[in-house]
Amino acid sequence: MKNTLFFFALTFYVVSFAGTKDSIMSRLDEVMSRKELYVEEKEQRILNLKQFLDRKDLSPIQLYDIYQKLYSEYKKFKTDSAVYYIQKNREVAKEIGDLELQFDTELQLTWLYSTKGMYIEAKDILDKIRKGKIPSNLIPKYYRACNAFYSHYALSNREEKYYRQSGYYRDSLLLVLDANSLEYQIEYATRDLYKTTDDDPNRAMIAYLLGYTYKEQNNLELQKKYFSISAISDITNCIKDNASFQNLALTYYELGDIDKAYRFIQCAIEDAAFCNVRYRTIESSEFYPIINSTYLKKENIQKEKLKTYLILISVLSISLFFGMIFIYKQMKRISLIRRQLY
Repeated sequence: MKNTLFFFALTFYVVSFAGTKDSIMSRLDEVMSRKELYVEEKEQRILNLKQFLDRKDLSPIQLYDIYQKLYSEYKKFKTDSAVYYIQKNREVAKEIGDLELQFDTELQLTWLYSTKGMYIEAKDILDKIRKGKIPSNLIPKYYRACNAFYSHYALSNREEKYYRQSGYYRDSLLLVLDANSLEYQIEYATRDLYKTTDDDPNRAMIAYLLGYTYKEQNNLELQKKYFSISAISDITNCIKDNASFQNLALTYYELGDIDKAYRFIQCAIEDAAFCNVRYRTIESSEFYPIINSTYLKKENIQKEKLKTYLILISVLSISLFFGMIFIYKQMKRISLIRRQLY
């Protein structure tokens, strides 16, 4: 029943603004051509925030707020920079002496470490945190950090017990989430999903989930459509920690469009490397050799065909050249005979 609700709720949600397949692909091509512009705009927002750090009259809580905003900008953009500003906030939170802020920074740092593949550092923080001492409003963030750690760690070593741990913390998270929150609705996808635009990161997640639903049903055309919607939102929001390009690459590979598959897997790897998210790099690297090999094979076939065509054209050109010489000689001969007859 839950899967049925998931399918229909997400279908209703995304179809309401998805548009036609052609318009979506046109939109994807458009935003990909403007990819660097979106990055420039984001870097300008970051620069504007950093200018506040030059002020000498900032209180510790104001400084914390600026660092937090910088962390939010960098979180799925440049992970190393996000780590830097959370570590700065770690120091500020200790200076302020606010336990809630200290727990918050530790959990945010844990999430970042696990995405970077720094599992020892992430586990070290989690082991030091006592769940009973965490403020109640941070319990969801604690479960989220634990889920991220075990999910990413499981992806690295492929051990089933860590996947189970990840599932355990995911279930725990769902028990404490507000049933009216968008995060809860995305997880269960049962009803009342709010409409978004390309500028809303939630659209990328919802479109991705719908694309994955169609992937489970082996509906290549619709999964291509919704993974494209997800990719558009990822680009416009400068979300480098994304799964849309990898899935688009695999979809186009199955459709036999090797050129686009290669283009999208390149984007997936570039974004993962830029953001320094280890588990995304691992995921993309698993499929890259397959797509790259097929792409190179296709290129070699095209080169061989081109070589064959060039040889044929050369032979035809030579034949035409000699044919023209023969015709020219024949015309001179006919002209000579005509003069003799005259």
